[in-house]
Amino acid sequence: MSTNNTMLAGLETHIEKFFSLLRIRGFLIVVCVLLFLTAWNRGIALIYVLLFFLLATLIVCLVVAQLITRKVLVQRFFPPVAYEDKPFTIRYELENQGRFACHLLEVTDSLPFQVETSRNDMLLIETLAGARSIARTVIADWRGVHKPGDIQLASAWPFGLFRSEKTIIADGSAILVYPSTFTLDRLPFEGASNFWHDGSITDHRKGGQDIFIGIREYRRGDNRKNIHWALSAKHSELMVKEYESISRTEICILLDLHTAENPGNGKYAPLEYAIKIAASVAAFALREGYFVSLYGAGKKELVIEAGSGMAWMEKISYALALVQADGHEAYASFVNRELNLHGNHRIFLLFDHRGNSLQPTALGLADDQVMLVRFDPRTFMQMLPEKNRPAKDGSLMIRCGDNLEEKVRSWTTR
Repeated sequence: MSTNNTMLAGLETHIEKFFSLLRIRGFLIVVCVLLFLTAWNRGIALIYVLLFFLLATLIVCLVVAQLITRKVLVQRFFPPVAYEDKPFTIRYELENQGRFACHLLEVTDSLPFQVETSRNDMLLIETLAGARSIARTVIADWRGVHKPGDIQLASAWPFGLFRSEKTIIADGSAILVYPSTFTLDRLPFEGASNFWHDGSITDHRKGGQDIFIGIREYRRGDNRKNIHWALSAKHSELMVKEYESISRTEICILLDLHTAENPGNGKYAPLEYAIKIAASVAAFALREGYFVSLYGAGKKELVIEAGSGMAWMEKISYALALVQADGHEAYASFVNRELNLHGNHRIFLLFDHRGNSLQPTALGLADDQVMLVRFDPRTFMQMLPEKNRPAKDGSLMIRCGDNLEEKVRSWTTR
């Protein structure tokens, strides 16, 4: 029975191949051969005339197909920076330098920042005579630096008997796609505690406390609330009170860049999820006045020292767009190294790609110092999630396919 099924499957395969090869062009060529043989044997002039028209049609289609895309030039323009999951515009400048118009021109672009299912989208231009500009809206599905590929031109006009193709080599320019962020209302830690480090005190309130250190001349950009009006009147020029910050809250983001700890494919990997969460937490924290730093042990050490203000978000977003899982240092070792290097006076955003391997208390971190995101690695390897894995320590468990915004917002408002 199995032998018969194998033979039947093989026969179906051969039949499918035969019909895939049976196109109208091949059919017309076979008809031309039959007409020629018939006319040769019978000597019927009408058959010769019919044969002549068929051959002329094939030759004209072949010549037109070879010439139709030869004189077409294409230039592609896109912004240097885009944002993941947000639309932007790509513009194509086409010019037909030939004497005759091109019809049914197919323009196929290769855009590596889109997932496989949506790549190589084709534009169909009915007629191209002279110059023409076409704008196309696309969405970047994946953060990183991407170099769009070659552009393929093709046309099967007039009857689809022959196909003309041409490749426009890419100029090598790249587009930088920043990671997407989602809106948060708060951060997932409670209370306040004091940690002493080099004479400075840190608490969980945004910003910090300031100490008065002196008077100086007013400089452009100084806060007008700090102007000392009495001394300004006495010296006939603006004088301001100068302060030094003696406390601040710093949120330190530590990414796991170990190659072996990043299962999954493409954008569906723990690091990609972690980057979205890190970018969203950083955006909220900077907007609220916190200081934010970013570190990772990759092939090239990722070091973004603490900074504040929304201008710092640009630096963090740029680093997150470029980072890759190409490191070889274990994450627990990396976290220990950072704690020993910088002390434990910060609030840490940590990521556990193994699920339940990282225990902050074993690292000497208090509960109100840590925001811990865990990932279920089985789901990123397309396996069923393990049962009985509740996050009992206040951490957040993420599985492949989860709605990040919904889960993180629920976690931060618990």
